[in-house]
Amino acid sequence: MSHFSTGRHIPYGGEPIVDATDALGVIALAVSPDPGPGETIVIVLDAERCGHTILVVGGTDHPDALLEVADMIAATAPTHQHAMSIVIASVRPGHALEPADIDRWLEASDRLARAGAELVEWFVISGTACVDAMCPRDLLGEPPRWDVR
Repeated sequence: MSHFSTGRHIPYGGEPIVDATDALGVIALAVSPDPGPGETIVIVLDAERCGHTILVVGGTDHPDALLEVADMIAATAPTHQHAMSIVIASVRPGHALEPADIDRWLEASDRLARAGAELVEWFVISGTACVDAMCPRDLLGEPPRWDVR
């Protein structure tokens, strides 16, 4: 996975992640140099959208692994003081966004919402860099969720 350069400051822990560019900058720092068959990266944000935790889950090569990761986050969100908003990236080398990802986006969003957390964004990274990221939300025509309340 190559480095993702935005020309902007990449937020550090405790700094707000205000948009997809910020999130992808942080994700690029967390992606394994060789993600193997796939990995899932989770950024946990507080109410002000400041990042506090990054979780990297390896071996998530099946597209439905997103739902397993969402369930894991949902199970811990009520006890995690900063788990107000979640950003997820599924690194799927060689596998593009697929139509079923719309249903996965909706299901993961619902599972996290039931736990009191908002799925702000889900990126599917299919190539060798975060610039190859796409959002299943876009396939649905749903507007971005980056506006801080």
